[in-house]
Amino acid sequence: MSVEEAVAILPELHATVVARGTPSKAAAKYLAAWFGGLVARTVGYAAVGSGAGFLADAGELRWRVHPGGWADGLDLGHAVALVGRGHPWNGRPGTETVREPTARTALAVADAVRPLVEALWPLSGLGLPGLWAEVGDGFGEPLAHQWELAVTEERLTVLRGLAAAPGTPWRTQPALWAAPGEHGTVCVVRKGGCCRAYTEPEPEEPDDELRALVERFPEEAGAPRYCSSCALRDAGSCEAQQVWWHERRRRGAGFTAG
Repeated sequence: MSVEEAVAILPELHATVVARGTPSKAAAKYLAAWFGGLVARTVGYAAVGSGAGFLADAGELRWRVHPGGWADGLDLGHAVALVGRGHPWNGRPGTETVREPTARTALAVADAVRPLVEALWPLSGLGLPGLWAEVGDGFGEPLAHQWELAVTEERLTVLRGLAAAPGTPWRTQPALWAAPGEHGTVCVVRKGGCCRAYTEPEPEEPDDELRALVERFPEEAGAPRYCSSCALRDAGSCEAQQVWWHERRRRGAGFTAG
């Protein structure tokens, strides 16, 4: 699905998510993250994995959309790769050698997804900053909730730089830091914004993961349950929940300490 196709279908996708019981503002935030945030997350993952800054282009982007309404895959197409002079790709076709790729890389993401964010604005009942926050927070997620790439301070610095690049339209940035886990270093992210998932009604039949989370981290009666990376959580709570999730998943995948 191209940018133009995504813009055209956003009202229908928003209505579909709302029809499942999600409040309208939360549904708009989800869509901003599912589409715009996914571009930032993909570009950020490519940056820390390859050392290059890929320039997202609205004419090249293609999303794969799940029947449930969310984008579950993204193709950057023929994105130009910004590389430094010492990079192994230096001089290759499709690359541009630059001194510092961060700002251009982040601004290209903003330019590419701007039509989507602006199309969501009248549907959302929110201001543009609240929607843009979901895009900027995408740069905080590439090293979180995964173990394919090692969490290093160098990589965290790259992501922080993308999220905080000057001239971007999001007003908040995610906080990122490394935390020790049983099976290795974990990237903890505390978003700059909030997706409003806490406004969703409680599920009548929570799945095993949610049930385990509630048992491990009970909330006070009547208190909202914010996401584990939400800006409305304190840093210690974000870290505890994300390290717990990481270790639980690692054990489920058959990893052992050592």
